[in-house]
Amino acid sequence: MPVSTVLSRTSRGLVALVVVTFASTASADPASRAAAEALFAEGKRLMNEGSLEEGCPKLAESDRLSPTSGAELALAYCYEKSGKTASAWGAYRLAEGRARTEGRRDREVAAQERSAALEKRLATLSLRIDGPAPTALFLDGVSIERASVGVRLPIDPGPHKIRATAPGMAPFELDVRAPAEGATAEAVVRLVPAPAENKPHVVVAAPRSPTPSVAEAGEPSFLRPAGFTLGALGIVAIGVSAAFGVRAGSLDSRSGDDCDGNVCGPAGRDDRLAAQSSGRISTGFFVAGGISLTLGIVMVLLAPKQTAPVSAYLGVPSDWAAR
Repeated sequence: MPVSTVLSRTSRGLVALVVVTFASTASADPASRAAAEALFAEGKRLMNEGSLEEGCPKLAESDRLSPTSGAELALAYCYEKSGKTASAWGAYRLAEGRARTEGRRDREVAAQERSAALEKRLATLSLRIDGPAPTALFLDGVSIERASVGVRLPIDPGPHKIRATAPGMAPFELDVRAPAEGATAEAVVRLVPAPAENKPHVVVAAPRSPTPSVAEAGEPSFLRPAGFTLGALGIVAIGVSAAFGVRAGSLDSRSGDDCDGNVCGPAGRDDRLAAQSSGRISTGFFVAGGISLTLGIVMVLLAPKQTAPVSAYLGVPSDWAAR
């Protein structure tokens, strides 16, 4: 019996079943439910008027907003009237499962009968990989898992596009057309290495040592001259310390002529006090000179060594790098 005759006999009962039962399923989101009902009504109207290209998307969106077995049945019926046998079969199977969950035996039986009738008419596509396995595989823009390779996949009548990609491989695209009802077509996915591209002129950095500091590049450093200056001041201070030390010793010796132990006359007392003052001055200059000399030596040792200025950093073409 022609398919058109089967549809004409069952369409009225199926649509009535869908329309009557759609409103019985509650939705957690009132706004989504209201939109779903509006889309469902408009999609049903367009489908009845024969505007399937406009009606089916509205029914699909209604089902997305408020998934029910009734909405899925309506969408499946719209796909079937459009000639999209694979889409209709899948929607009927989904509606069958939903109806079973909802406890709607009437819907479950209706979806089961329609999917069984369509299953014999399904055109299928089998994918085969020849060569490197793709890391991404698509059929009409929908990703396909590797487990689906070699399996007969139901497809709607008409043209389809297969696309596959993998690192280092050229993108693979293949246009196929669905075979006749009940037949299976095979598509071979064959990846080939990507063609070599025109490589840009690569500039390789010439070998160089780490970037020198300002002092290493030949610029003067304050450490060295400052160190020499402090060292010289330290030597002078030590010389002054020595002179005051000699004077302190001379005055102390001279005070002995007028002193008997710690008992001194006026001249001896003056000489002894002057000797003590000179000794303190000598000690101060000696300490200051020693510190200054030590710091000067340290600064000279820490001053960077002066080298010839570093030449500019230039890149050389890669084909000259080994020359």
